Amino acid sequence: MDSVPLSTKYTEAQGGAGAAFGALAGLVPFLLLARRSHEWGQWTLLAGFVLLVALTGAFAALSAARGKARLEGSVLVLSWLRTQRCDLATADIEMDHGRENPLNGPNIPRLIACDRATGRTLRLELRTNGGGLLPPAELRALADAMTAADRPAGSPALRYADRLRALADAPAPEPG
Repeated sequence: MDSVPLSTKYTEAQGGAGAAFGALAGLVPFLLLARRSHEWGQWTLLAGFVLLVALTGAFAALSAARGKARLEGSVLVLSWLRTQRCDLATADIEMDHGRENPLNGPNIPRLIACDRATGRTLRLELRTNGGGLLPPAELRALADAMTAADRPAGSPALRYADRLRALADAPAPEPG
């Protein structure tokens, strides 16, 4: 099984509200202790505030960090803190318009694959670290992975694979 590293890096920014709530909930004991003790009160409150800021900053840094993406046969593998896998040959595939291109170009699409067996959804922006579209060979590899198994005619995965191949065959826009 060949492994194809992809030029993109994915961002896993999930669970932000839970982490923020956890940091605030961790501050509650400090506040209660501060109410009961006058000499320790201001230091406990300060320590709680510093802890809250540190946890929020750590979460923001982890959310913004980028993981690596690769194809192992037809399996998309996203890894950073944890490894997630999704077989593109059997997954339900969607594509959206993605985020605004930082180079003031057109939006670059995002591949969304939902593994039927686990129900896990993986999202992969089809852009390089520099902000442009993935190289044609990588777009074709993703399209081939999506069509590695038989799918019914008119399936969304077949349409999106054709779209990836069309993007791969389109001339690259000139910089500037």
